[in-house]
Amino acid sequence: MPQFLDNLLAFGRVLREVGIDVHLGRMLDVVGALPHINIADRDEVYHTCRALLVHGPEQIPAFDR
Repeated sequence: MPQFLDNLLAFGRVLREVGIDVHLGRMLDVVGALPHINIADRDEVYHTCRALLVHGPEQIPAFDR
């Protein structure tokens, strides 16, 4: 498995541990979005993942940790 997929799965586990309900469908949405952004740009990756994985403003601090 490519390293980025391992990292993405680990990130999903961490988000679930801090209380953000991340399910497989959302992770697949992220995988589908990554080819459309510049993954070398941390801000683009951050905002893409946040848009797809955070369900409300109260979850942003947990996501940012």
